[in-house]
Amino acid sequence: VDPGVLFGSKEFITNRINDTVRKTGKGKHILNLGHGIIVGTPEENVAHFFEVAKGIRY
Repeated sequence: VDPGVLFGSKEFITNRINDTVRKTGKGKHILNLGHGIIVGTPEENVAHFFEVAKGIRY
């Protein structure tokens, strides 16, 4: 996922995560940020990214 996504709203972050997972299909995947976390990224959005990612069920 593009790390710039974490500057968006929580709804936007959730939608991008779900869209990425949907496009990859069923199976085991590692969900990660393209180049890590950008300086200045809101910490609550980083936490939200991981909460959503952990909640994904196949």
